Formats: sequence, structure tokens, C-alpha cells
Amino acid sequence: MRASDVNWQVAAVRPYSRRIRSRVFRILDDLGAEVQTVAPAGEPDLATIEAVRRSAANVLLVPFHAHKDRHGQLVHGLDVIRAVRQRVPRHAATPVICPISRVGMAAAGLLSSRIDEPLDPLLLLEEEHLSAADLPARIERFLRAHARG
Repeated sequence: MRASDVNWQVAAVRPYSRRIRSRVFRILDDLGAEVQTVAPAGEPDLATIEAVRRSAANVLLVPFHAHKDRHGQLVHGLDVIRAVRQRVPRHAATPVICPISRVGMAAAGLLSSRIDEPLDPLLLLEEEHLSAADLPARIERFLRAHARG
């Protein structure tokens, strides 16, 4: 694949630890995407949403990453995705890549049952599959199908 035939601008929000982050960032970089972290881990939801609003991204990288923000409130990626879809009209259909741990997958299943709005297009990347040989091709297919630009 030629990097010149894509224009994927990825806004990464509240990324996971370096171990997971480096794997996902490396794959995206190899696919020709430009990745910029726009909100660090611990950033409250409102500040994260505003950071996404200001970004020029056409792809969002939003890990599930349930953790406490700097104010002690529980935050996770599904709430950010839902809020971005509702509050930032140009990102209502922006593709989202969501790395998630096995434990997070179970929690996400419970939490998503309380979300009425669709979160698609959404690609969940389970942590234990981040080294799978077919993962770069899977991400590329997803981005080619959904990303503008």
C-alpha cells in the first residue's frame, strides 16, 4: 500500500499505556496515517470533547480505557464516543478505532446496553489481538470503508 493514497488524520484521545499505544500507533503509522494525541489520559470528558472538536481529524482513536479523570470521576471511551457523536456534528459518522482489553470488553457490553444512540462506525480492537498478523489489513479495510479524506 502506498501512504500517498490516503489522508487519514487520527485524533488519539486518552490513550492507553505505552505498551498498547505503541502497537496501535505503529500500525496506523505503517498504514500512512498521521496520529496526534489531542487529549491525555485523565482528561475530563468535556475537555476531551473540546479537543476533538478543535482537531482536523477524519478518524478518532478512542480506547475504552476506563479510568479516573484528574477530578476523580470515572471516564471511559464509550461515553466520549457517544458525546462526540451528539455534540460535534462533523464527527457524527467519523470512524472510531477503540482498543479494548478483555475486561473492558465485558464492561463495554454492559455499558453499551444503556446507550440508545448508535456508535458506528466503530472498530473494537481487543488487546489480545493487537499482534495478529491480519490486524493491519483489518484496520485498513475499516478506514477505507468509512474515513473521508
